[in-house]
Amino acid sequence: MSFDSKDRMLPTRLVCARYNITDRTVDRWLENGILPTPVRINGLRYWREHELEQRERQLQRDHETKSSNRRLVKREAKSTRGRS
Repeated sequence: MSFDSKDRMLPTRLVCARYNITDRTVDRWLENGILPTPVRINGLRYWREHELEQRERQLQRDHETKSSNRRLVKREAKSTRGRS
């Protein structure tokens, strides 16, 4: 049986280490939708590594889009100032 990263389950302590955060921050990120919903096994939380990677990519795309939109708004504001 092969084992690849999409099957890998990370416990809370490894998620904390991955992002350099505390258990409490994990809770806040869950409340705010930053982390995907964990799987509970024997009362402990585990995250599928591939879901964390997907979420990281999505957050990066969202950040890039917002940055791009802010630059566009600033550029438009500058160009309309001279037209009055």
